Amino acid sequence: MRFTELVLHNFGIYKGRHTIDLGKGYGNGSVVLIGALNGSGKTTILEAVQLALYGAKSPFLNSFSGGYSSYIKSSFNRFAKDEAAAIELSFMGELDGRFGEYKIFRTWKGGARIHEEVQVLRYGLFEQLLSETWSDLVEELLPSKVADLFFFDGERIESLADPLQSAGYLKTAINALLGLDVVKNLERDLGIVERQKRKGAVNAAERVQLEELEEKFRVMVDNKKSLQISISDVDQKTALNNQKSTDLEKQLKELGGDLYAKRNDLHAKRAELEKKIAEIKSDTIREVSGIQPLSLVQSLFDDAARLLIKKQTHLSSIAKLDAVNEYHDKLVKLFAKNGDGSALDLLQKALPTRPKLPKSEEAYLNLLGNMDRNRLNDSEAFCEDLRFSISGASNRFEMEVELSKQLELIDRTIAAVPNEIQVKGLIDKISVLQVELVELRNECTSYEDSLGKIEFELEKLEKLRAALLEKELQDKDLKRICDYSSKVRTVLKQFEERLRAQNVSSLEALVQESFAQLMRKKSLITKVSICPDTCQLSLFTDEGLRLSADQLSAGERQLLAIAILWALKRASKRDIPMMVDTPLGRLDDTHRRLLVENYFSKVSHQIVLLSTDVEITGEHYDNLKPWVYAEYTLEYHEDQKTTLVHSGYLNASRRAA
Repeated sequence: MRFTELVLHNFGIYKGRHTIDLGKGYGNGSVVLIGALNGSGKTTILEAVQLALYGAKSPFLNSFSGGYSSYIKSSFNRFAKDEAAAIELSFMGELDGRFGEYKIFRTWKGGARIHEEVQVLRYGLFEQLLSETWSDLVEELLPSKVADLFFFDGERIESLADPLQSAGYLKTAINALLGLDVVKNLERDLGIVERQKRKGAVNAAERVQLEELEEKFRVMVDNKKSLQISISDVDQKTALNNQKSTDLEKQLKELGGDLYAKRNDLHAKRAELEKKIAEIKSDTIREVSGIQPLSLVQSLFDDAARLLIKKQTHLSSIAKLDAVNEYHDKLVKLFAKNGDGSALDLLQKALPTRPKLPKSEEAYLNLLGNMDRNRLNDSEAFCEDLRFSISGASNRFEMEVELSKQLELIDRTIAAVPNEIQVKGLIDKISVLQVELVELRNECTSYEDSLGKIEFELEKLEKLRAALLEKELQDKDLKRICDYSSKVRTVLKQFEERLRAQNVSSLEALVQESFAQLMRKKSLITKVSICPDTCQLSLFTDEGLRLSADQLSAGERQLLAIAILWALKRASKRDIPMMVDTPLGRLDDTHRRLLVENYFSKVSHQIVLLSTDVEITGEHYDNLKPWVYAEYTLEYHEDQKTTLVHSGYLNASRRAA
């Protein structure tokens, strides 16, 4: 299947008739690139394609509270003269076993009630049967309940990355895309046939009882569907709530909300720093009141210590000199006493000159006076204390400087904290959304509890119905039909379970492979596991640890959701065109490049990208260009009260990086 043309007539912001060539010729690129500013009609194109295909069953209508008629009324162009609108969608493909060029022509006329008409043309010729059965045919072509796989808003699929929210969607998609719905429908139809056959064997009284049971069963099934719709609505509201909360939290963060939340901690940290600085100053004052001022004349104390050491050296020298002199005198006296003059002469010639203390030494002795060893020791201890005091003062000074720098940084951070008036509005809105989220969760829990009770009652009714139908069949042919039907249903159920397990196994590998191609962090997720029964998705790191979706950034969750969609499309092997609105929202530059190079060029034989002027630009545009079939710009013209479709993607200035 390949879209060839989309025509909008007085629909939404498009007044008059507007035609977009989506791919009339094969080849020449797989990407249709449509650029526009916000509010110029990008989302209208995404919705128009779904409306053309599905009408009231369009998936995006689930989030529209007013209903289908209300939506169509609001989509009439208010500047058009007539209250009517139309959408034409042409495609090449196979429909009901016949290949050809088809056109879906869906028109609406206003009034008290909306009148809708659907016509399907093949090679330009109207076909009555195709038109009348279109709603069934399109479900075979592409089931509406999985259309979100192919037509989605890039910024609004993040919730698919949540394992709990994605489980139901995955199960639905696996059943629809991989053919399991056919098996389930066949099993259900056989059960209906079997019950009808058995119903003919019961008597009148049992038949009345059976009809009462079946009426209760039908009512409870309707209630179950109603609850499922309510749960789906709550899920949609929850997703919208989460989206609003995320946007508000982003605004709050940009405004400095994270600092506002930490303001008490910042002030406490500042008070702690001030206390430490005050303690250091107090210690410094105490030291200054002691010996530390003498550090100003520390050199004098060092000189005194050196002089004391020198005095000790001099005193030692004097003592030795006195000993030599005393020995000299004794020898002279000894020889003189013996009267040996020649020996005395020889001794006096042999002895050195009587040593005398140098004048400088005498000066030192006079300067130092009576200083003794104890005073020397006291002086050395004092100098050591003084050096220790000076070292402590130096350390305290360095610590005070460091703490002062930290205090200055804290003061700058506190100065950046927004005041309460700036953030209060956002905080209040987030608080309201959080309260609403709790209410939605409670509401969902209530619905799920009710659904559980209904399913329990349905099971009881099914058992009662089965008991009535278990009456021994007398007709052999009828008995044989029912027996074989029961056996076939058992086999089909086993086949469904095995087929799901097999497809889930291959889908796990495809999700992991797809995610790896889109991610910058190649080793972030090394294993993906999907439970065959619940279809709940689990992520694991290379250490084997389970990774919660909350641990991923918003951009990473968006890429994971895209990887899941990509994997499902690859597993289905269906050639269905894709449309993506706001394809690169929330992604950083590296992830945008990976998405452009590894996804848009490979995901489908045809993909329509609806981009703002800040997404596919610069090198991203250049990298995508080789795969582009056609380029358009949507531009609103105030004078004409309409958006016009121009050839070419935006303008050169907007494409610039």
